[in-house]
Amino acid sequence: MKESWPIFDDAPAVARPLWLVGERERGPWLEQQDAATTAWLQSARFRAERHQYVALPAADGTVRGAVLGLGGATSTEALEPWWLAGAADRLPPGTWRIANDLDPAAATAAALGWGYGAYRFE
Repeated sequence: MKESWPIFDDAPAVARPLWLVGERERGPWLEQQDAATTAWLQSARFRAERHQYVALPAADGTVRGAVLGLGGATSTEALEPWWLAGAADRLPPGTWRIANDLDPAAATAAALGWGYGAYRFE
């Protein structure tokens, strides 16, 4: 039986996207977004600083996605597990997927970070 972690759900109709954006990628990434998303992120003062998180609203007021800043990282290839460790607590409940294409090393770092952040010793 195959187990699935919610962060790795790739069913776009179910999983909300989490974009990982570095400070250097912020401008080009924003240019690819719709006007409402760009305006929202500008009003939230999203600068893609490391660990900066902004939820993206849907038209009905629910959360449709989120953006997580990676700071000065030159690309997602430099992803460190700790950069995603806090996301598990900060994102609203539900199923999430990383919207970026990640190479195997970055995907492993993301999985470890998510696992570290979601772990609870009770």
